[in-house]
Amino acid sequence: MATIVFAVTNHIGHLNASYKLAADLRAAGHRVAYWSGDVGVAHAASWGFEAENVSFFALRDGVVPRLAALPSARALARELEAAVPRVPEAAAALVARWKPDLLIFDPFLLCFFPAFHALAVPAVAINEKPLLDADPQVPPYTSTVVPRTGWRGRVQTLAARAYWHMRYMQFVAVSNLQDVFVGASAHRMWRRLGHQANFPVERHWLRRPAPFDFCLRNVPELVLFGSELELPRSKQLRPQVHYVGPCTSLERPEPPWSWEALDLRKYVILCALGTVKAGRGRTAHRFLRRVIAAFADDPNVSLIMAVGDPDMAAQLDAAANNVHVFASVPQLKILARADVMITHGGANSIKECIGSGVPPLVYPARADQPGNSARVLYHGIGLRGSRRWDTPRQIRRKVMRLIDDDAIRRNLARMRESFARYHDVDYATLLEYARGAGMSP
Repeated sequence: MATIVFAVTNHIGHLNASYKLAADLRAAGHRVAYWSGDVGVAHAASWGFEAENVSFFALRDGVVPRLAALPSARALARELEAAVPRVPEAAAALVARWKPDLLIFDPFLLCFFPAFHALAVPAVAINEKPLLDADPQVPPYTSTVVPRTGWRGRVQTLAARAYWHMRYMQFVAVSNLQDVFVGASAHRMWRRLGHQANFPVERHWLRRPAPFDFCLRNVPELVLFGSELELPRSKQLRPQVHYVGPCTSLERPEPPWSWEALDLRKYVILCALGTVKAGRGRTAHRFLRRVIAAFADDPNVSLIMAVGDPDMAAQLDAAANNVHVFASVPQLKILARADVMITHGGANSIKECIGSGVPPLVYPARADQPGNSARVLYHGIGLRGSRRWDTPRQIRRKVMRLIDDDAIRRNLARMRESFARYHDVDYATLLEYARGAGMSP
């Protein structure tokens, strides 16, 4: 059987998105392993996967030094410049140890692909978010705009695309300034990694309107998203793009959970704002206070909150018997009994809501969350709110609408059925994708 290695960043959401595909490949008899950082290695091990900490993956997180602290930024730049030439040797050592038949790259680590391509290792990339390829009818997933018919809708979509193109050009300008004044930038490192592997990065680099996105047009992109949840496109997909379904595991290992100690009432509401620390600032804290105020002492509602941090959980602990605040909870176990989920709108949470038949109330903040919320609204499977402006009364009204709205429940059931029709992706198919795009020997 084959040896398949996932190269995934330390982000828990990215790891969670990959586990269903990894578990299916392991169940088919393949050896499946993870290359990641220290957090990712520990997390993958909890799923029973072999894993190795790849130190040079940390270069990806250090390529945007702050211009405000110029001396320290220049020192970091010198460290990066010294580390990049060592990547090919380290990649060769990894390949010699593991002998992978296929590499599956997280998009955040795809910049290291040229080093492995030089070693003739077949590879594909996974994308756990909506497809970011430009299309006249589709706003970028960084935008909250919901496409509408008519000239107003077209203008809104055009404005969203123009705004995020401008934001991307700002990122390019900052990268150029960093090259001049600091001596390091994301773009500089991407080019150097390609140059030293004799890989034509500029020819294959598909620039898309998100600074954190890196895409190589000839590397097959597996979209871990049901195409039915996407927004309608006017342009044909690239041949290298393959929708392989939600790849959501509703049976992942989770910590034990007991309902006995909770005051369970008629409706169970789960509120969780994701695993990324950037979503736990003051705005999130104030918003969570308003969520508690919306349901405190409600005789019909039990509110279960996962706030991501023990200190915040202690600060938010409510005196109300029906409000239960935790740093983290086993999300799938809660969704199995929940009536509504109040969520940040991460792709994993949206797909898990659909798979569990639980309508989401989305309060997006960053990255793909705005675009995911737009897809929830477009397909009528949930609602959206504003973390900054929604009052407790508005939060409560939206939750109760999700409980009572039969049309939303029907739309959600249809989306759930469409997700269930996807079949597991096998190794032969993945290898065929890689070879078809010329990304293998």
